[in-house]
This record gives sequence, C-alpha cells and structure tokens, in this order.
Amino acid sequence: MSSEGSILTAVAIPALGYYVAWALVQQYIIVAYIFPRLNVLVPKYTLVLSAAIFSYLHFPNFSLMNVTFVMGLLWYARYQKYGNWYAIAISHAFLAVVFREIVPEQWRISGEVGLVFLSKLGL
Repeated sequence: MSSEGSILTAVAIPALGYYVAWALVQQYIIVAYIFPRLNVLVPKYTLVLSAAIFSYLHFPNFSLMNVTFVMGLLWYARYQKYGNWYAIAISHAFLAVVFREIVPEQWRISGEVGLVFLSKLGL
C-alpha cells in the first residue's frame, strides 16, 4: 500500500464514523419529522422542499448547498419509494467523506457550514 493510501485511510476511516453518526441525525430529522409534514401540507412539492431544507442546513457554503440539494432530491425520492432512511444516512456519510477527501478544496472551499465556513473565508 502506498503512503498516500495509508494517509487517506488514516483520515477517512475515523471521519466516516463521525459522518455516519451526524448523517443519521440529519436524515432522521428530515425524513421522520419534516418530510411527513410536508407530505401532508404540500404533497406535490415534498421532494423539492425537503431537498431545499436539507440544502439550506449547509448555508452559507453554496458549493455544498448545490451538492446537497441534488443529493436531497435523489435521497428523498428513494425514501418516498422504499422508506429506508438508514441507507440514505449511510450513503450521506460515505459521500461526505468522498466529497471531503477527493473534491479539490478550490471547488468545495471546505465541508464546513455556518460561522466556521465564514471564518475559513476570512470573514
């Protein structure tokens, strides 16, 4: 194994545990609380609004908001069809690590949100 692979594994594996826990919380909030209420109030727009809310949770990191909006559309369409939010959370965690480790920093700026993101911009 190359030293680069060792470094990636040393960073990605602990991060995956953190992301699984955090993704479970985020997805539970969306699919157990927000999604069903939107489905009653505005069933025609449930997918788009759920994805938009999930995306907004990543404000003000606009590159991350764009990615999470698209993924939210895909995840919540799968949830609506199959009802399995655990798979969504695992996918969320895995893709978050991939995004953090593979996407160049100049494209993603950071995986941070809120004030931490703004501080990385020097604001």
